[in-house]
Amino acid sequence: MKKSLLLIGLALALTCEEAVCQNFIFTFEGYRRGDTATLQFGPEYRSPRYQLIISDGDVVYKNDSIGDVLLAKIYLRGNYGSPFVMERGRVHKVKNGSVRGSIDNDNFALIYDSLWGGKAFAGIMEASKLRDSAKTEGDKKYYYDLLIERHIAREKRVKHFLETDTLGVGLYIAYVLRSTATPSEMKIWLDNHKRFVADEHYKRIESIYIPQSKTDLGMRLPDFEAVDIDGNRFTLNEFLKNFKGEAIILDFWASWCHACRAKVPHLKEIYSKFKDSGLEIIGISSDKTVEPWIKAMEKDGSGIWINVIDKENKTGRQFGIPGIPKSFVLDKKGVIHYFGAGGLADETETVKKLLNIN
Repeated sequence: MKKSLLLIGLALALTCEEAVCQNFIFTFEGYRRGDTATLQFGPEYRSPRYQLIISDGDVVYKNDSIGDVLLAKIYLRGNYGSPFVMERGRVHKVKNGSVRGSIDNDNFALIYDSLWGGKAFAGIMEASKLRDSAKTEGDKKYYYDLLIERHIAREKRVKHFLETDTLGVGLYIAYVLRSTATPSEMKIWLDNHKRFVADEHYKRIESIYIPQSKTDLGMRLPDFEAVDIDGNRFTLNEFLKNFKGEAIILDFWASWCHACRAKVPHLKEIYSKFKDSGLEIIGISSDKTVEPWIKAMEKDGSGIWINVIDKENKTGRQFGIPGIPKSFVLDKKGVIHYFGAGGLADETETVKKLLNIN
């Protein structure tokens, strides 16, 4: 749905009170008069869409229902949507598909491409295609390793940047990384971007951080409830009362999650190596029905460890888990020693430490 808003083409200077300080100003270079630009706001960048009619001068976008600083995308002829920081009272200069006119936007395109787009993403896409075409379990393990390795390498560079960033590009990327971030990392990102507190990206990250702040490293994981394959009630607290081992992997997954199921060969290998030394794995599925859950376990061979299902994903919401795969490594008391999203090197090392295996 497209909404027509008041858009005024101005060729002359504007008074601050009437047009600049209260509204969002755009100038377009290299586009024809009468062309349209479309604004969409994050984090989904879907409807509603707001049209700007390009004129020879400034174009004023009036919208009193949104915050003064927020992240948006602008779609133009031949452009698939460039993210930028939209700030009330700021002149946004649009040229060659990117937005300039402030420190935020002068750096946004450069930083975004070097950390997140273009060549930075090409290696991941290549590994992803290889993984999807793999036939044998050995090939799937190899390409899953390659994919995770490239994801982790990129995320380390990005997270290093986010430790000190206060620009809008950081908040945009932080939102994309919300599924792999630890509570401590999200706290830093939120503190660094407080001027975006009214932006939906900020609000979404905050809504994840609040429940996740109760599941940081060194904390005891709160109790949760699910149902096992026989329909019996399962709770973490009851399990821990009878647990005789030393380490537990909680693996959050679903039958429809390709990355989750690509991880199964690794989990089988870890389980085979360390189950007699005190390791247990608990798979927690968020499938909405039992049939695909059981079918996936039978096909992948993951029924060798404990599996439970949470059809309403209450546990995922309770722990602030926005995406899967996700896993915790707990000790025998339920204390969190690892929290991650796919890479198994750190997860395996954590298990070995808890089992006192060199």
